[in-house]
Amino acid sequence: MRKWRLLTVLLAALAVTGLLMATLWISGAGKCVTYDETVLQGDASAFAGVTIRTRNQMREYVNWETEYRPGTGETPETKMRYRRGDWQYRGEAIFSVRTPLLPMTNGAVEGVADEMVRDVASRAPADVQEYQERVRAADYYDVFPMQYVFDECNNVARGQSWKLNELLQIPVPEDLTLLVSIYFYGHPNHARYNCTIDAAEGTVPELGVSFAKQESKNGGVYWFTLDCSLPGNGTLDTSRISGGTGIFRFDTAENTAETVYPFPAETKICDLWLSEDESTLYLLRSLSGVHTLTALSVPDMTETQVLTLPTAVDAALTTPYRRDGLLLVPATDGTLLVLTRNADNTYTLEKQMNAADDPALTQTDYMEPWEQITADYWDGRLALVRLQFADGDITQDMDLVISVYAEDGARSTMESRCSLGQDNDPELMFREYHHTNYPPIQPAWTDPVQVEIDRNEIE
Repeated sequence: MRKWRLLTVLLAALAVTGLLMATLWISGAGKCVTYDETVLQGDASAFAGVTIRTRNQMREYVNWETEYRPGTGETPETKMRYRRGDWQYRGEAIFSVRTPLLPMTNGAVEGVADEMVRDVASRAPADVQEYQERVRAADYYDVFPMQYVFDECNNVARGQSWKLNELLQIPVPEDLTLLVSIYFYGHPNHARYNCTIDAAEGTVPELGVSFAKQESKNGGVYWFTLDCSLPGNGTLDTSRISGGTGIFRFDTAENTAETVYPFPAETKICDLWLSEDESTLYLLRSLSGVHTLTALSVPDMTETQVLTLPTAVDAALTTPYRRDGLLLVPATDGTLLVLTRNADNTYTLEKQMNAADDPALTQTDYMEPWEQITADYWDGRLALVRLQFADGDITQDMDLVISVYAEDGARSTMESRCSLGQDNDPELMFREYHHTNYPPIQPAWTDPVQVEIDRNEIE
């Protein structure tokens, strides 16, 4: 009993210590979160009627909720709570198609490329610890060996029997070569070794995947596309895919996989997603310079809308922002399309604007746009807010870049630096990040920033 009481006291002391450390951490920042504004383009008056709500946290001890009106000079309103946070990260669905023959897909070699690796290793001289050899992939494989990563992929009962293996039969190009590197452990007769496969040359596809998932009682239904295009022009041979290329439907509960909406293999897919009610599947794509947004009813795949987008023929669509019925489609020529979703799940094109070099639209490779950018559109005005997430300086993670587009398309942009990062020691912040892999103060895991344009008439 005495040991139990002692443990209870120790745990309580640790909790108190955590709160005391939290208090020390924010001694410089204080209760009120402020933003230091620098107008980069336009005028501060253009931000009238825009409200930004931010959520930041320190570990799980301190949470800040701030309401901030840029350009007004008003002091932001902040609520700060000392408590364990409830802003936990919500895991997203996972689906990817990989192969060890294409190093950029990060496919694991073990168990998939064993035949080729064993053959290369057998030719290594007995006295070497490392051995490399370039080989022709088609000498070992008729079709690409595939690996799939999705939420249910470790289902032991099915093992390697997923129907995806039968559906995605893609022949290996005759000119694809690979550099196989063997690293021996020093065991007798080279019995054990590691290997890598890289430096692919010749016809090297990308195999990019776009997908959406519907949860089901005993698994999930994945709708996905596979980019079979090649650098420059051309596509992989997809003639062995039953039903052809297009949108595929993979049901993990029923273990079925099929093509449900075919289209040419040279189609460039920008994005694929489901409506919130899961009754409509959207496909954003380009083919021969024509860019379209297609709405398909689920599950019969009937077209309910095919909207041709006015993006230039020689421009490419880039990853869109989509949330709460708003769809922003940027392109490589600097144009930005603003679309809003209707009650019947079709979209209306509201306007096309010049967003070239807008820092609020800068995208980070390792994050989706909706994880980093938030937006609102109302009555011809568009507001964009992006978290900085500056490489090498975690004190900037909570800083904002804000752009507002007027009805005539004129843009005003400002940078707003958050006091939570600026009032703390960068070296201490980095040291904590180095030891824990998490910055001590950071944006909340979910909904760190929201922006809203006042729906009332602005005088």
